[in-house]
Amino acid sequence: MWNREVPLSGFGPVSRIWSSRLKLAGTYDTAWVKKTRAEAKEGVPVDYAPDFDVRFFQCAHPELIAKGYLEGDERILLRGLLPGGEVRVAQLPRVGILATLIHGNGDGTAERLALDTVHVDVDEGTVDLSWRIAIAQDRDVRAATLTLVNVP
Repeated sequence: MWNREVPLSGFGPVSRIWSSRLKLAGTYDTAWVKKTRAEAKEGVPVDYAPDFDVRFFQCAHPELIAKGYLEGDERILLRGLLPGGEVRVAQLPRVGILATLIHGNGDGTAERLALDTVHVDVDEGTVDLSWRIAIAQDRDVRAATLTLVNVP
């Protein structure tokens, strides 16, 4: 049957044009285009639609998304992914990343980055970690220093 919802399956990334992600992208209608063009003439950077949901950036299968950010030191158990029933265990390192942000007035603030992505390559036996920080433009951050820190 054509044009029907198909349940997600698999372990790979979910395409941003898949309906479960696309519905989170927001409404880019004529009003948004008009407003954005007017703001661009004033030098205001283009922003997402007002109803944009940051979960749009989440490309993992919904059942593989953690309830909150991982902290480091979590254990990942992989069962049923390899022939012969081999079980793989990955232990995340007890580390995080701390950003020291330098503002336009010279003041500095420290913020811990969120452990945003854990990518497990079963075939290669590797685990890749990505941390993320989002900084609002109005904070006037001019520089950042990143430091690897131990997680308590």
